[in-house]
Amino acid sequence: MNDGDDPIAGPFQVFDLTARFALDVADLERRLLSLSREHHPDRAGPDPGVRAKATLRSAQIHEAYSILRDPERRAEWLLVNAGGPSAEKDKSVPEGFLEAMLDLRMEVEDARVQGGKAVETLESRFRGDLKRLRSEISSAMEDLDPDASSFQATATRARGFLNQLAYHKRLLADLRDEAH
Repeated sequence: MNDGDDPIAGPFQVFDLTARFALDVADLERRLLSLSREHHPDRAGPDPGVRAKATLRSAQIHEAYSILRDPERRAEWLLVNAGGPSAEKDKSVPEGFLEAMLDLRMEVEDARVQGGKAVETLESRFRGDLKRLRSEISSAMEDLDPDASSFQATATRARGFLNQLAYHKRLLADLRDEAH
């Protein structure tokens, strides 16, 4: 177990977990509660140095938890830390995707004008797209092995799905913002 001296320890290390995409969320929550109790600053005593260290450790635990509990952030962390491309370095999407996003943007605008059922229908469609992309991300992340000869292709595939997901999430957020 990481003793907390390394403020930049990876989120899996913080929770003494194997770095992989599949994760037992209930186990993660149990570990969070245990570590939070163990390292809570109020339990550190009166020494300011010890309290500061406990505060840093507590922040590290909660940041690690926020990464691990969110499948997309977890996938992003695993991908980049395995040597795959970051979102900043690789913005690639499949051919024709950006044109399709422009068409979807127009559908969002039309749904905003029509309101009601049109917004609900498009929102339902976007939710389906997000579900499909999350499934694709999960599949790609399960195949991600930095030691495999297929690593680069799998990392590129995972990055592409994560990039597509970001576009779809923005469209859904835009649709919701204007609808409410």
